[in-house]
Amino acid sequence: MDPVQTAHLTLVCLWGGLVLGELLVEATANDDETRAHASRLHFWMDALWEIPLLCGVVATGAYLAWRAWPLTSWHVVKIALAAGALACNAWCVVLVLQRRHATGEALRHLSTRIRWTGVGVPLGLAALYLGFAFFHRAP
Repeated sequence: MDPVQTAHLTLVCLWGGLVLGELLVEATANDDETRAHASRLHFWMDALWEIPLLCGVVATGAYLAWRAWPLTSWHVVKIALAAGALACNAWCVVLVLQRRHATGEALRHLSTRIRWTGVGVPLGLAALYLGFAFFHRAP
């Protein structure tokens, strides 16, 4: 793999691991006290790690797509799946920022909406599979 592919795969794997950690944080928050803790923890995970990782994934992915032009139908499918995963995650970041100072019913409501953004995980896994199945080049 060339350096850009390696960087992209590294960033995708780091982002995926972070998302799994966030899913665990959210899944274990079942009362107002643990939701408030999850809110603070998830905020810092997003601010310090997720936003920069998302930017890196988008930048390296866009460069790889530009370099592969014209795109095959598999490229388009992979990019669409990845875009869906990125959109779910970007929406999650927005919700996490909104939830930061929420309490009571607003905290519960936003926490539920954040959990629903996990639907992006299967989209990301499908994009990862296509990346390995069709675009990984052995040395």
